[in-house]
Amino acid sequence: MTEAEIAWLAGLLEGEAYFHFRHTPTISLAMTDEDVVAKAAKLFRKTYRKRIRKILNRKDVFVTEVFGPQALWLMKLIKPYMGSRRSAKIQEITKLSAERPGQVFGERAGRAKITNSQAVEVKRRYLASFGKHRGDTSSVIAKEFGISQSAVRYTAVQRRFA
Repeated sequence: MTEAEIAWLAGLLEGEAYFHFRHTPTISLAMTDEDVVAKAAKLFRKTYRKRIRKILNRKDVFVTEVFGPQALWLMKLIKPYMGSRRSAKIQEITKLSAERPGQVFGERAGRAKITNSQAVEVKRRYLASFGKHRGDTSSVIAKEFGISQSAVRYTAVQRRFA
């Protein structure tokens, strides 16, 4: 993203987004302006959906969300542009994510298909896919390590590999 896109996204999320932590960091954006949500979803590298309101005379709402390591990466990216209340919320979510107990991986995890060192590498490569230099996608990583794409994403959000 360019600096202008980061600043635009920060301004939008400051006023319209919902930052929360329910098992994983999440940024949710819901608005009636489809073009704005579509642009945000494109910057998130996500899709958006239409939520139809059944109440008479209410506009439909368009929603996009980002979860896990990608949400943390975006929060870190936009934090310098945010006000004090949102910055504090981002700090709280970052802290909760860091304190979240991880699962046991590798040799100590019974039926695990990868070792601890491989789990660290999976996490590193998956998180790199959200940075300036796009890394490997979850499907590429999954094929290389012989695990599912969901296992790649799950491994990437864990904090401990003990």
